[in-house]
Amino acid sequence: LGGAIAAQGRAAEAIEWYDRAMPLRPASPSLRHNRAQVLFALGRAPEALGELEEAVRLKPDMHPAWNQMGSVLAAGGDAAGAERAYRRAIALRPDHAEPHYNLALLFQGAGRTEEAIACYRKALGLRPQFAAAHNNLANALATRGRGQEALAHYAQAIRIDPQLADAHSNFGTALRERGRVDEAIPLLERAVALKPGSAAVHNNLGIAYFARNRFAEAERSH
Repeated sequence: LGGAIAAQGRAAEAIEWYDRAMPLRPASPSLRHNRAQVLFALGRAPEALGELEEAVRLKPDMHPAWNQMGSVLAAGGDAAGAERAYRRAIALRPDHAEPHYNLALLFQGAGRTEEAIACYRKALGLRPQFAAAHNNLANALATRGRGQEALAHYAQAIRIDPQLADAHSNFGTALRERGRVDEAIPLLERAVALKPGSAAVHNNLGIAYFARNRFAEAERSH
């Protein structure tokens, strides 16, 4: 029930349910893992970490808990701890894309770009329709000067998930930077429609408009 409540975006209510359930099943690793997910969503990372540590103590081969622990540690700035947790999740279930993807994000944030690329490719080998992985792989490839390959992955990302605003924005920006402004503008307009509150997305569109002498529209986008 707690998971169903949390899935509806009612995290505060879900944690109340878990708080009532926990004394009844204190040795349940699944309950602790699920409670940790809700705690993390509520910004209570230290408590989430404690629950995850207890979950893997109770069930050392619980790979989703190790993966979640990596995310909690990464959010708290413990990159080394996060890497160990993700690698443990991968060792337990190497056929799951999520920990490979999370490890790639960790490496990309640390400037370990080639390692990130390898992990994104591994995630995509396991889940080819992973739109966010295509988008972030494209970002990593672009920083290594592999622009044409990056464009192909941006295109894949928006084909798989037409609602992924960041992929539209990144794809449009990459095209604009290659002088393909007329192709870029519709993508950037779509990004703004999907993510109207993002100043960066509006700015990217404004730059494209300016490049086509559409000054009034450029001004409105800044």
